[in-house]
Amino acid sequence: MTTVIHFRIATEVRFVKEGAAKRASLRKITKDNITIRNVLQPPLRTTLEEENDAELTSATRSRYIEGWQRARKEQHIQTITNKEIGPTQTIEDLKKKADQEQRVHVEIELLTNIKINELIIEVEQWMSKYDKDMERIDLKIQLKKNDYENMHDKRIELEETIEKHAELIKNWVMFKEDREAARQYREKMTNSAIIVQAWWRGLLVRQQLGPYRVVKKKGKAKEEKSGKNKK
Repeated sequence: MTTVIHFRIATEVRFVKEGAAKRASLRKITKDNITIRNVLQPPLRTTLEEENDAELTSATRSRYIEGWQRARKEQHIQTITNKEIGPTQTIEDLKKKADQEQRVHVEIELLTNIKINELIIEVEQWMSKYDKDMERIDLKIQLKKNDYENMHDKRIELEETIEKHAELIKNWVMFKEDREAARQYREKMTNSAIIVQAWWRGLLVRQQLGPYRVVKKKGKAKEEKSGKNKK
């Protein structure tokens, strides 16, 4: 648009310069004609009449030249306008299209910013939810860890208790086995002693020995003793 304006101004200046040059040329031609006429023809009029005629002629020629210059200027302006109407219309269409695209760009940018803000808000909400969930999960993990440690300690205590009980049971079983072996040994020895004592007592009874010996009376004993002496 600025280029078109500069072109118009340059064209008008050129036209004005051409008009001024033509006016100067016409004045020179007129002056030459008057000089030639005055030389060729003898002076018939007075100086006052000549001045009036010259002024009238100059005014007429000036009006003619001004009208011609104005018409020429209008013709050139119309020519320039006719030549510029296509590019000007194209420029106006492009300006309208650029304005429309700018509005569309602004609306799209506005919608994009709104969408970005919504996404940022949603991301912040999800981040907050993630932080809360992580805190809750960490708390659960810590509680589970504490429970695991407690269960582990309890398991170790139970294992130690089981080991102690197993040791006690083992000792108890060994004690019962030893006691049973001792009982069987005592029973065996008792039975053996009973058998030996029974055999010994039977032997004493049969042989009439020891407490089972037959006791003789004193008179008979003396007689037996005297009888032995006599013999």
